[in-house]
Amino acid sequence: MLLRLFPKDVAESFYREFGDMVATARAQLSVELLNRQAAAMAAWHRNGVASHLREIRVPVLIATGTEDIVIPASNSLKLVNAIPGAWLAQFPHGGHAFMAQYPRALANLINNFLAVDGSALRPV
Repeated sequence: MLLRLFPKDVAESFYREFGDMVATARAQLSVELLNRQAAAMAAWHRNGVASHLREIRVPVLIATGTEDIVIPASNSLKLVNAIPGAWLAQFPHGGHAFMAQYPRALANLINNFLAVDGSALRPV
């Protein structure tokens, strides 16, 4: 599971340090929950939203890890090109769970984004 969330070297270090906890948590995931997640992902791909992205009129921050194998970083380029004024941040060597690899940098990025573009989110 960690190999889907982090680059191989990071995942292996997490397995060494937290492998028992990860295995325990994973064992608690029900088949029903996993099936619902798979169904939600299939619906996302089947129904799509790409045709509506240009309609977004609020500030958007797109952040991704450059080594995400669940949602490839190339998808973020498609999003930023389709959403007017969107910000893009790519975290080098970051996996799908890049926020665990870069918590402070991501928090700083979000704070900066909200400081600059947050006024557009406030009601008039």
